[in-house]
Amino acid sequence: PVPGEIPVYEDVMASLKSIEKLQQIEGMKVLLPAWDEPQYGERVYETLDRGRGYIQHVHEAVLKASGSLKDNDILGVARIVVQELGLPAASLNPIFFKVIEAHMTLRHRKDLLQA
Repeated sequence: PVPGEIPVYEDVMASLKSIEKLQQIEGMKVLLPAWDEPQYGERVYETLDRGRGYIQHVHEAVLKASGSLKDNDILGVARIVVQELGLPAASLNPIFFKVIEAHMTLRHRKDLLQA
């Protein structure tokens, strides 16, 4: 996930675990992310950290938005989250709704980065 871009994943925890696995690889020199420019050297690990942080930021936005709406109002939550993340209105699409749904299943957890 790239901060400032539409997050694209259906399983929040699997995405975090995938990033964590990459972070455990020592001496990585190049990262070729699907949604961002290639990263080199120390920027590899910084990019991975930012990705994890962005997932947490999305989660916090979902928690905030869903607290004021009905549980099944995915569209309402998505509209608020788009604004919170500073994404364009065009981000409201089926892919983004899947992300919102995935985070809503984890509303019982405030911090996804803690084990």
